[in-house]
Amino acid sequence: MLETALFNTNDLTLLLSIFGCLCLGTLLISRKSEYKISNLLLAGFLLQSVLYSIGTLFYWNTNIHFRIAQINSNLFFIFGFSFFLEGPFLFWYLKSVIYRSFIMKTVDLLHLVPAILYPFYLHFIFNQLDAGSKNDIISNHSQLIAIPSYEFLIWAQRITVFSYASVCFYHLSRYRSHLKKHNSDIQDTDVNWLILLAGGFGLISLWAILILLQERLTNFGFGYAMGTIENYFRFMFVAALIFYSLTHSEILKGARLPYAIPEAGSQDAIPAKYVELVKKSLETEKPYLNPRLTLEQLASQLSLSPRLLSAIINGHFEKNFSEVINRYRIEEAKKLLKELSNANRPISDIMTAVGFNSKSVFNTFFKKLVGMTPSEYRQKHLG
Repeated sequence: MLETALFNTNDLTLLLSIFGCLCLGTLLISRKSEYKISNLLLAGFLLQSVLYSIGTLFYWNTNIHFRIAQINSNLFFIFGFSFFLEGPFLFWYLKSVIYRSFIMKTVDLLHLVPAILYPFYLHFIFNQLDAGSKNDIISNHSQLIAIPSYEFLIWAQRITVFSYASVCFYHLSRYRSHLKKHNSDIQDTDVNWLILLAGGFGLISLWAILILLQERLTNFGFGYAMGTIENYFRFMFVAALIFYSLTHSEILKGARLPYAIPEAGSQDAIPAKYVELVKKSLETEKPYLNPRLTLEQLASQLSLSPRLLSAIINGHFEKNFSEVINRYRIEEAKKLLKELSNANRPISDIMTAVGFNSKSVFNTFFKKLVGMTPSEYRQKHLG
């Protein structure tokens, strides 16, 4: 039995933040979604928040502090790399849900460079010191921040986090401008989730910088109290994320937001005339009635290259070719099923007439989009 409590009251907020992030992260990873990468990136952001909170416990909890020093002093700053990963994961997540063409590219790995360099820098300024020097540094915060190499690291960590928060706000602002420009009727809740994420992260990172400024420029001695408040801010941030995601199920689906915008220079930045050409053909000429229609055939009919047509379909409709064609077929089937003249017409005939050649595919797709079987749909409208 421990003679003293391992954690104090202030540590409780960090422990709850850790637990909340782990629960939400696990839910995101385990949830089946249309666009898995966004869930994985958000889970990655939450994992970095977990490591940040653990690192804070290592540093400020005297009981843990003492035990780590006994085990291995080199473990003391081990989770400091999380400062350099929180921002990139949030940045990638936000881009994954507001940009149509987002995919992880090799160049994106450059965002990981600071985190990769961190252990080497830590070895240079700390790990190679003798045990006595290490214990002096980790047991005296004033001595720690008086060393230029550590001071540089602390500022680099905080400024990196705040910089990513600012960049996230830029992209979020760009997305909102895109919505206004296209007069979309998107629900506010779609954007509110991103505002909560970027806003909460930004406020916490700004508060961390204010703590440093207060400690370096004044003698008020509010650093510890402000640090404790930061822990409460982080807990409230995590609690808000959990509450919002559980009350808005679309958050956990991992799909891009409606009216996602193309990145500058991407293949999705396609002239509107080509988009209108494809839409007009599908709506008036109804090429989807051909059960053997292929991407290449439709591209040939429209005098477009298959690659350009694929980019238009993936970018504008945000679905693959097969899904788009089958959606148009289902809409056509709905029209036929509601017509009184087709009341006694076999559903299999209607299925064939709209371009399906598989009853199971037709029924599955119809129920997925309409929420009921073709028979139920006709019964509902014709009685």
